Amino acid sequence: MAKSKKTTQQKNVKSIKRPIMWIAIIAGIAAIGTMAMIYCTKPNSKVIQLAAADKTAGTPLMATIDSRASAREFANTDLAPQTLADVLWAAWGTNQNGTRTIPTAKNEQNLKVYAVMREGAYLYNGVDNKLELVTTKDLRADYIAINQEFVKDAPLTLVYVGSDPKWSPMHAGSSYQNVGIYAASNGLAARVRGWLDYEGLKKELNLLENEQVIVSITIGNAK
Repeated sequence: MAKSKKTTQQKNVKSIKRPIMWIAIIAGIAAIGTMAMIYCTKPNSKVIQLAAADKTAGTPLMATIDSRASAREFANTDLAPQTLADVLWAAWGTNQNGTRTIPTAKNEQNLKVYAVMREGAYLYNGVDNKLELVTTKDLRADYIAINQEFVKDAPLTLVYVGSDPKWSPMHAGSSYQNVGIYAASNGLAARVRGWLDYEGLKKELNLLENEQVIVSITIGNAK
């Protein structure tokens, strides 16, 4: 009788362990999948699927505005994957209302945002929250750091492109303002820059004939 009771208890323990084991396995697979998505930044990746933006990070708005500054020094270290995702979302992502994170005239959304990094240059797809490879060349030294060597090793420069001479520059300004505020809120270094090889970038980024490089903002870890 005692043996039978013990056997029943062992079976019950096994029956409890099985679902727990499967829950652990499924959770592990999901975690690996999430990590793969967030850290899919290997060189020459044709598409980098970004993490969802962390909308709870940073300091209060007024304190952030008070600390905003244009940096002249950048650490030669890559941005964390979450930070990269947050910067791009602030620049040109889709917000909770289904619209862009910046206002655009007549909602024409005439703006393109390119992420220039060590791994190459990518077009940011703010609707699908991903980066799409344009070139595997590192454009930073020859096309971005014109007369301003202090940005040649910075991990990220956003290059703004548009085809509307009236409204695209306004859209770019709204975007880099978002990025600058995000950087100040999270202790990053940032600088809006007009010193660029405009024609060289137009060629390297495969821009259309009616598209022009407008301006850029360089972002990195504070040195």
